[in-house]
Amino acid sequence: MLQLKCFYTSLSMDQIFKFYIFHFTSYNPKKGIKISNNLLEGTAMPTVSDIIIRKPTAAESQQAASWPIWTHKADKFDWEYNETEKCLILEGKVTIYDRPATGKSVSFGPGDYVVFPVGLKCVWHIIEAVKKHYDFE
Repeated sequence: MLQLKCFYTSLSMDQIFKFYIFHFTSYNPKKGIKISNNLLEGTAMPTVSDIIIRKPTAAESQQAASWPIWTHKADKFDWEYNETEKCLILEGKVTIYDRPATGKSVSFGPGDYVVFPVGLKCVWHIIEAVKKHYDFE
């Protein structure tokens, strides 16, 4: 039986289990799972390899059209995801790097549907000004 002790109360049990189901394939009863600061500790945190980049379905494109739009000029900055973000890139080119640096990166541009996992710490490098529809879960 899985038992979770929540030390940070802003997470709902639904969010905890969505994160657990998405990020864990096994449970170590000796180590357990500890929740703190919206992140699961004692396990590997998400990396850029966990970012999903693909072309959206017709339904996803239609849904994304109702989401807010975010724009930003060419820039480089640190970012941390406290929630899962889904976005549809309308314009620009972006490369995301792990933080701390691992040497890995992913890039995306117009027409890409991108899902950033909760807990990801990264560096956004906006190569060409970006415009995107976005939604947080």
